[in-house]
This record gives sequence, structure tokens and C-alpha cells, in this order.
Amino acid sequence: MTTHVIVVGSSGGGKSFLIPHSLAALGDLIQVAPRATTREPRPDELGTNALDIFLDLNAFARHATGGDFLFHWPKTFPNNDPILYGIFPPPPAPVLVYPANNYLLLCPPDTLPDVIRSNMVIVEIAADSQTRALRILGRDPQPSAQEVAYRLLDTAASTAAFRMRPDVVIHNGRPHEE
Repeated sequence: MTTHVIVVGSSGGGKSFLIPHSLAALGDLIQVAPRATTREPRPDELGTNALDIFLDLNAFARHATGGDFLFHWPKTFPNNDPILYGIFPPPPAPVLVYPANNYLLLCPPDTLPDVIRSNMVIVEIAADSQTRALRILGRDPQPSAQEVAYRLLDTAASTAAFRMRPDVVIHNGRPHEE
């Protein structure tokens, strides 16, 4: 039976760092589902094995209405249009990993297909606010102070409203070093 692992966490928690390392360590045991997003790519995400496929709104809408995503959800920011995320079906493997964010946990559980919910583990990658701030500030281009503040608040504001709860929390408090 396939185990479905949904990896969530706030901005700067370390999802994009830990998922590829897990994939490299575990080889053929796991596959990571491709994740589409309407956000702009950061320079370090271009031409790499990044977790995301970057789509404009029209392309995202075509995939969503065409039923190409296993599931999709919005992430909203104050004074901005929402950023959309969608998960494409991954190749078969004993363990399937779905990179997400905490905003997925705000969605009703039936956002996820039955096949995933039937054997799923939600893993939250967490880090303290200081570590997350350093990681977010280290991104290129550097986000505004308002965006950093919002990204640091998203954990406290959203946790109380979660409709789905993490089964495992990994505290990834080491600052990311290249």
C-alpha cells in the first residue's frame, strides 16, 4: 500500500531544503509530486530541480479546470492576489511526497482525494521565528519588510484555524547554509 506524505510548513521552515535531501537519501522508495504555483520564481529556482513548476494564471486555470491536479488550494496575502498551488500526480512509488504549505491545512479535508486521505501522514517542517526570518531575508530578491512580517505571522494566525492537523512535526531550527 502506498503511503501519502503531505509536507507542510510556514515560509522559511525548510521544506524546499529538506524534501530534495530526503529524496536523495531514500532514492527509489519515494517520489515527489510536481507542484505548480502562480508565484514568481526566485532566481535560485530557475534552471534547477526546484519543487515548483511556475505557471501563469491562465495556464493554472487550464490545468485546474481540466482536472490535471490531484488537488489545489490558494494562499492569500493581504493587499495581493492569491498565489495558487496545485499538485500533479506523481509517478508510482511506495511513498509519495506532496510538497505543500500551511494554507492547505486551512482547507476542508475533502480538498484531498479519498485515495490520499485513506493512507496519509501530514508532516510539518517547523523552525523558530528567528531562523525563519533569516531564511526569508536571505532569499533573492529580498522581500519587503511587510512581506517578511506577514510570512512570520502566518504560523500563529493559521494554526488555530487548521482543519487538518499534522501527524509529525520536525523542528528544523538550523539556519540554512549553502
